[in-house]
Amino acid sequence: MKRKNIIVIVVVVVLIVLVGSLIWWWGGKEETTIPLGEQEEEEEEEEEEVYGIPLPKYPNMTKFMEEKDKETESFSVMYFIEGPDRTAEIIDFYKTKLAAEGWTLDSEMSFGEMSILEFSKGKNYKLTLTTSYADGITNLTLVYEAPTEEELKGPYDSASEVEPASDLNAAFHDDFKAVLVSVFGGAKLTSASSDKYYEEFAYIVKRKITKADAQQVRVSLDGKGYETTSTKAETDVYKYKFSKEMLGETYKEISVRIYLEEEGSRQQKVLITVYK
Repeated sequence: MKRKNIIVIVVVVVLIVLVGSLIWWWGGKEETTIPLGEQEEEEEEEEEEVYGIPLPKYPNMTKFMEEKDKETESFSVMYFIEGPDRTAEIIDFYKTKLAAEGWTLDSEMSFGEMSILEFSKGKNYKLTLTTSYADGITNLTLVYEAPTEEELKGPYDSASEVEPASDLNAAFHDDFKAVLVSVFGGAKLTSASSDKYYEEFAYIVKRKITKADAQQVRVSLDGKGYETTSTKAETDVYKYKFSKEMLGETYKEISVRIYLEEEGSRQQKVLITVYK
């Protein structure tokens, strides 16, 4: 008899707990429902800063991992959202948002349930988007690639300057650097050598070189007494030869190669050889 009473009491307690739980669940559900105005406000939250970089964020996705490169501003961040497949919506969202922020879509690939999109901004910034769907979860990974400090500064600012290798080297260098500075606003001697056969010079100039720049270099050298003996224009380089008297001797073959800007390159170099 005592055992039956205990069983009845346990059943009653369980029923009370179940009913209470149902009441709490329904009550709780109503209390945590977001008012319509707040729902709209949350859905408009379509951007967040990741390590100080503002990026679009697909609404209501949960961030679960992020990692930053120690040497640059590059980082990766991963999100997920439960429910139906959102990959198509996410792709359209980022295409629209990134285009409005100046990003260019460079490529788009699909491998089964996975899609990969690559974007670029200028020549130094890249963003790779990877999204996939499996087991009721849509995943999103963003990989942001920023340039190194040297890439940001450019080849001229990051270059080191050397001293001329001999007195003759220094005499020619005075002329060459004066001409290059007058045309490009800046020039650095990055390499110099001297032996019994030739004097060599490698310069990097402050900006990219156009055809008009290359032609102006020749005109400016002519103005300093360098006599043009041959010219040759190729797709990516202008080649000149001069003769000039320097320190009491005449040098009949002074080769000047001026490298033009190429698509996707940052060439800003001028190479000169004085043959003895």
